[in-house]
Amino acid sequence: MSSRFDRLSSVFESKPGILYTTDGSRFRATWRVLVPLLVATPLYFAANVFGPLPLQILVDTELEGTAAIVANLGALLLITAGIALATAVAFRLVSWLDRQRAFRGSVEYSSAWVRDFLGGVLIGAVATVVAMVYLGARGHLTLETGYYGVGIESVPLAVAALAAGSLFYLANNAFEEVVFREIALRHTARGIRSRGASVWVAVGAALLISTVLFGAFHFPMHGIGGLITSGAGGILFGVAYLLTGRLAMPVGVHFGGLAFVAIMREELAGFIFPTLLRATPEFAPAEGVSFGLEMWAVRIVVGAGLLLAWVYYWHGRVGIPERVYRLERE
Repeated sequence: MSSRFDRLSSVFESKPGILYTTDGSRFRATWRVLVPLLVATPLYFAANVFGPLPLQILVDTELEGTAAIVANLGALLLITAGIALATAVAFRLVSWLDRQRAFRGSVEYSSAWVRDFLGGVLIGAVATVVAMVYLGARGHLTLETGYYGVGIESVPLAVAALAAGSLFYLANNAFEEVVFREIALRHTARGIRSRGASVWVAVGAALLISTVLFGAFHFPMHGIGGLITSGAGGILFGVAYLLTGRLAMPVGVHFGGLAFVAIMREELAGFIFPTLLRATPEFAPAEGVSFGLEMWAVRIVVGAGLLLAWVYYWHGRVGIPERVYRLERE
């Protein structure tokens, strides 16, 4: 595979300008963003549509009870594997286009990286719970406390379901953060910076562009409402990335949003994530977008505040790491 990439590179090596930077060292930022996005995104959707089909046919026609749950979990794992493949493809493409290991400095095997990831999970969960309590106080939700379980009687099967479900959501979150933050946001910022823009202009424009792309990514699955509310969510994930320049924090914050799925009791593959707080919507379906925007406004304010405090405490300073916008010759 590597040799094929190298041969293809040599075809364009003598054509700087539209494709290559002026020094011919790498593809321009435009291509480093668009190529992984246009290749990996269809793979992601294909994984969600076609991945579970073999086992889903059994669930729909023959299986019941425990066997149906097992088949559903198998289908969920097939989707997860497909999403992981799409993420790996995005990683390989941007590495080739940029002529370096794409996530060098962004993904590390270190205690600090794990700490930021776990901190992100905590921040994402806390921001979500605060937003839900706020919306409950506003009358948009009815909140109840207690233990609300998985909905599966078998303990081993319930544990397996939670593990498979968590892995599925983590794979989704990782794909989106890789494509829309590590690739789209970072390489857009680098490209704009190379054209003489200030750091803040480059980073601000990159955050806006990556947020719009992130919202558009959700349109096929969730319509215009998903485009708007997911775009708003992209602001919080973008801030998490900009403050650290690494994937640990945004992936963690994103994954912490699983609290919303649990509190709203959303079913996944025949089970529900357990929670101590349950919410019942008290708004009309037509008000869903305004509810989503209000919820995200609270999550952004609370989450951004917690992110700033975390980064200042653990990193010793608040700022945008240079690797996010490093100047290069376009």
